[in-house]
Amino acid sequence: MDGNGGEWRGRTVLVTGHMGFKGAWLCLLLARAGANVTGLGLRDPETRLLYDDAAVGDVIRSIEGDVRDLAVMLKERGIDQVDYVVSGLPVPSFPKDLQHDLFKVIRDVMAPDGEYSQTTEPPLVYTGLYKKSFEPVKFAFAPRHFPPPGASHCTAPKAD
Repeated sequence: MDGNGGEWRGRTVLVTGHMGFKGAWLCLLLARAGANVTGLGLRDPETRLLYDDAAVGDVIRSIEGDVRDLAVMLKERGIDQVDYVVSGLPVPSFPKDLQHDLFKVIRDVMAPDGEYSQTTEPPLVYTGLYKKSFEPVKFAFAPRHFPPPGASHCTAPKAD
């Protein structure tokens, strides 16, 4: 991702978990590349955040809230469709009903040619979970010195 934008310029991106370390960096990089970024996250009042230190909220649209209220928060802000959803949330550890509800909202808001990416450790073992809501699902291994070791990329939302 360079400062010239390329494929990201003008794209709409929803980043869940944007107040966390990886989410904050991702938001900064996407905004620098010209994407219209909306972040959703919960603030931990006990933690000093890169989000605050890097003033991420100054370069993106930031929503503080619980992912369980995602549909309402997006509707209130007039966000009907996004090109990309990148989740840094631990979705595989959520209760099954919350997983289902979250993926339904994501499928509803995702553009027809949109993409959902989940950065989870280890994402490969959760491929079955994503295949319940998206098709095809691809896993991309990305060796790093820090997590995640890869990401699941999902397109073409399935109907309920």
